[in-house]
Parts: sequence; structure tokens; C-alpha cells
Amino acid sequence: MASVYDSERLAAAYAFDRPPLHPRILGSAGLAGGARRALDVGCGAGLSTAALAPYARDVVGVEPVPAMLTHARTVAPHARFVVAAAECLPFASGSFDLVTAAGSLNYADLPVAFGEAGRVLTPDGRLVVYDFFDARRTGTGDALANWFAAFEARFPFPPGWRPLDVRELPLTDWGWRLVGHTRVEARLPMTYDAYLRYTFSGVNVDDAIARGVCTAREAHEWCRDTLEPVFARGALTVLVPGYVASAVKLGGDPSPRTISGELMSADDEAATPDETATPEEGAEEETPVFANRAERRAKGKSKGSNPRGQGSGGFVGKGGTFQPPRNYGNRRSG
Repeated sequence: MASVYDSERLAAAYAFDRPPLHPRILGSAGLAGGARRALDVGCGAGLSTAALAPYARDVVGVEPVPAMLTHARTVAPHARFVVAAAECLPFASGSFDLVTAAGSLNYADLPVAFGEAGRVLTPDGRLVVYDFFDARRTGTGDALANWFAAFEARFPFPPGWRPLDVRELPLTDWGWRLVGHTRVEARLPMTYDAYLRYTFSGVNVDDAIARGVCTAREAHEWCRDTLEPVFARGALTVLVPGYVASAVKLGGDPSPRTISGELMSADDEAATPDETATPEEGAEEETPVFANRAERRAKGKSKGSNPRGQGSGGFVGKGGTFQPPRNYGNRRSG
């Protein structure tokens, strides 16, 4: 099944036209630096991978859709990238002391993905799952919210994305313990041009173009002309809701510090796949080599599938319930 993220235009838009929200969200996770190796699962264009630089000496991003990695080395030049799915990570057990997933587990087979994260994590390592949602409102009136509703009606989001509340998952059954969950809201000053680039980078717009509903020029003109009156008085402070959750393996250390140390033997490290060549370098994609073939899990799924058949839902917290908008769609933050 083809993924809606298999698009070079979308990869460029995600890499260069979206606001840098990942560092802000991760800053609420209580992480400390000093990790030897960090893994970013479902890294998309690489923005979420780049945000891990302050926390680990060696950062690896994995992404199941090769096209999304087109500009990854430009976005995160310090990191390495591998084409792989959350359900089938090509790394030896205990390879990482920090694993993160930014809006990517909404597409995964959750029991398998959490099992794989636990396998590659060190005993005292930490899993951080976080996400943020559409920048669709301000604190001063409904003009932007009304425009975004019209934007969604004009460019519907394709199906596939599933709401995820980590607190409602059977983590104990999967060998995990939730040690932190925080709802956050970023206040993001945005100009008309910046917001136009952001909305035009959406997977819903790319999907409409790919299906022949409109041309890229027609889509851009609609966004430009209808959005301009909303920003008639200048830049707006846009509110972006999100959350960050932390979990450790049962019996692991719940403190926010990150454990460093020897994570892999020389043999294991030699068996770990090299970073995948991206289209920028003109190299052909190679199939990752598993460090231990006995640890190979079921074949990974591509983003956009819904193997568990989960329905929609809300996110309940101290501030009330955040209900994703109707037809929230197939989207992710990375």
C-alpha cells in the first residue's frame, strides 16, 4: 500500500517550510544530555532528529518512506538515517539509551512497535513519545480558526492517522511504565508568508495535488488569496497544542537523567546498518542488515495503514479534553 508521504514535494515542504517546534516540545520532557546514542523512530524529513542533538552524542533517525529522507542530511547533518519501520528496527538489542517518536506511532502496530522500542533500548533507557497538532487558532478571535475550517473543507486530510493517548495504552502488559505526561501549548509568532508556507506544506494539500484535484499553482493561489485577509494587520501569535510522554521499561530507572555507557560491543556496532544514502547523494537504497537475525520481527508496516483498526478519540488532561477536529486526517509532526 502506497504511503501518502511518498512525495518529494512533501519531503521538501516538511524539511524547510514548517516551524521548529520539536525542540520546544522536547524541552518539556525533563531530559538531560549525555546519552551515547539516541534513536528517532519515524523521523520524517529529519526535524525531530535534529532536535535530539543536545541530548546525545550519536543520533540515528529511522523512516519507512525513503522519499521523506531526501533532505534529511541537510536538516540534521550530525545524524545518520536508516530506512526502516517502527515495527522492525534493524539494530541490536540494547543499542540506544534514548528512543523518541514524534507523531509517528499514530501509524504503527502499537504492541509490536513498543516491543521493538523496548528491545533496542538499554535497561535504564527512556522512551519519549510526543506530538503537536495543527496551528489553527490564536488567542485573539476566530478568524484563523474559521479559515482553517475552510482550508480543511477545500483540502480534506486523507485517512490513516489515528489519535493516540499514551496514558490509555496497556503499557504494563507491554513491559513499560509511564513516568511522565505533560500537555503543552506553544505560542508561535508567525507572519503571513510563514503561515502560508506552513499550510501549503500539509499532506492534505499534497494529496489533492497528487490526485489531480488541483494543480500546485491553483492550491497555492487559493491559500494565498483566502489567507491574506486573516493577516491583514500583520503577524499573529498562533497557538499550537501538544503533549510529551515518557516511559521506562519495567524495572528501569524513572529519574529524568539519561544513562550513558557502553551500549554495543564492537561486533554489534559493526553489524548495525550504515546510514542510508539519500537521493541528494545519488546512492541507491540498501536493505538494512539485522544485527541478530534471530531478533527479526514481523515485516514492518508503512505509514498510512491502520492495522489495528482503532477509532478516533480525544486527549484528556488537567485542562479538559482536547478532541482532534473531525477528519483530522493523515498527518504527522516530523
